[in-house]
Amino acid sequence: MVSVWRMLLLTVLIALMPLVQACGKDEHKAKSKERAEEPAAASVGAEHQGQEGSVLRIPAERVTALGIQVEAVRRGVVPETITTTAVIEPNANRIVHVTPRLPGKIIQVLADLGDAVKQVQRLAILDSVELREARAQYVKAKVSMDAARVEYARQQRLYEKGIAAQRNLLDAQREYRVAKAEFEAVQEKLRLYGLSQREIEAIAQGHAETNASFPVLAPFAGTIVDKRVSLGEVVAPEKSLFTIADLSTVWILLDIYEKDLAKVQVGDEVSLSVAAYPDQPFAGKSTYISDLLDEKTRTAKARVEAPNPDRKLKPGMFAEAAILSHRGAKTAFLVPKSAMVYLEEGTVVFVEEPGGFAARAVTLPASTRVRSPWRSRVSPAQRSRRRSATPRRSSRC
Repeated sequence: MVSVWRMLLLTVLIALMPLVQACGKDEHKAKSKERAEEPAAASVGAEHQGQEGSVLRIPAERVTALGIQVEAVRRGVVPETITTTAVIEPNANRIVHVTPRLPGKIIQVLADLGDAVKQVQRLAILDSVELREARAQYVKAKVSMDAARVEYARQQRLYEKGIAAQRNLLDAQREYRVAKAEFEAVQEKLRLYGLSQREIEAIAQGHAETNASFPVLAPFAGTIVDKRVSLGEVVAPEKSLFTIADLSTVWILLDIYEKDLAKVQVGDEVSLSVAAYPDQPFAGKSTYISDLLDEKTRTAKARVEAPNPDRKLKPGMFAEAAILSHRGAKTAFLVPKSAMVYLEEGTVVFVEEPGGFAARAVTLPASTRVRSPWRSRVSPAQRSRRRSATPRRSSRC
């Protein structure tokens, strides 16, 4: 039966030091060496290395009193970590250039660079001669349509009484249909200019404002990242007045070296770090890998989409990325990060021996996970009932 490795957890050092040296002083020193249980990982090979430490003798009843717990070490699959540089950009699917629907003069600017705006929020007000003409055309077309409809109805009544000829009825019908088509065309034109149905009906009823102003609206919620408009400026539909970006998600563009392309695939998890927040990791998933290779840098672009609810990731920032490649995954012994004891000489774990615990030097990778793969000099022929342990805190010395 294959032996199962079990190792002492991080706080074992706190429990064992009082047995080796004075309780208060040495326990305090041991505590200062603790690390918070946080994720850490990277792949390692199966070979063992390091030197076995001396056994710390501790009676079995003392183990129970100190609340030492044991946990089995298991083999697991560890993704290979590929590190690379990256730059943060806005999500290109959530960025828009806001332009006016028709020519006009800027009479009011309601938004500024950096403002967070809501959907359909007014950004600017324009005055347009073209809109004034379109309103006049709408009123004229409605009057013509109403008159043609009345005449058509009159000809229908006369024809039914045998007074009017059929030709007169057909002429009235044609004129009504033409007038109706012209009215509907002008009405649709006003809709394209951005007027609502209520505003259009107000024009027909004579309740609309006499000026020809109209608003420029935000198509969706976001942040104004560019502004190219000033008061009194005459603008055309092809001019971009504002650029709005939804920064709740961002794109991170990575440079994947040619040697790593076979290991990276769409859907891989990516861990990110930026200089502005060195202690805060960010996460995302790869959504695209370019089919083209840059001839000078010998790299291919990969895209990661990452949530950005707090807006901490700013477009233009540089980042360091760690790709967890499942194609390059390896098997390794996995232990909890809290089982590691960090000393000046290196990192060790404690393995249960008959009558006590022995330190084993381990080699850890650079990345972080809840369980770390490790290398250590432990023979498969050793006892299978090896254990790792975690003591609960005790006031006893």
